[in-house]
Amino acid sequence: MMGALQNIIDRNSPGNLTNSTHPNDLASRLFIGNLNTGLVTRQNVEHIFSQYGKITGISLHKGFGFVQFCKPEDAMDAKRKEHGRILASQPLDLHIANEPDRERPKGFKRVQDEAKYTGYVDPNLLPIHPTPGPPAKRKKDEVDEPDDWQCSICDEITHTAWQLIKHAATIHELVIYRDNKAMQTS
Repeated sequence: MMGALQNIIDRNSPGNLTNSTHPNDLASRLFIGNLNTGLVTRQNVEHIFSQYGKITGISLHKGFGFVQFCKPEDAMDAKRKEHGRILASQPLDLHIANEPDRERPKGFKRVQDEAKYTGYVDPNLLPIHPTPGPPAKRKKDEVDEPDDWQCSICDEITHTAWQLIKHAATIHELVIYRDNKAMQTS
C-alpha cells in the first residue's frame, strides 16, 4: 500500500523540466536568484510558489533555481508578490526567464543586512582585497601578509586584518562577518 501511495505523491509533484525554449514556457518560467540552496529545499520552493498556480517543473542549482508554471500570469503574480522575500537569510531575486534584470550590474553580489543595507555590492569597494590564489596553495613558510593593512575607503592604517575588519564594521557599518557568540548571548 505504501508503494502505491508514494507513486500517487510522486505523480502529483512537479517534475524537473524547466529548460524548454518554447516562448510560452519561457514566459511562464520564474528565475529565482540569490537562492540559498544549501538550506532551501525543492519542497520549500514548491510550498512558496504553488499558491500562485499549477507548477509543472522545479529545478534547483547552486545559488539559483527555476519554477515552471503552466500560465505566464501565474509566474508574473508570483514575481510581483515574492520578489525580495527573505528566505534562509537572503532576499529572493525573481525574474521571468525571458525578461532578464537589466538593472543588475555585471559582477556584483546581491547582499542583505536586516538593519542597514540591501542591494548590490562591488567587491572592489570592500575594505579588504583578498590575496590571489586559494590559501591551500600557499606554503606555510611564506608570509604574504603586509605589515600594515590600509582601509580602501578612508585610508585608515591598522596592524592586523582583524583590526581592519572591526574598523570596517564600526566606522563604515559594513557587515562582513557575524559574531555568533554575541548573537547567542543576546
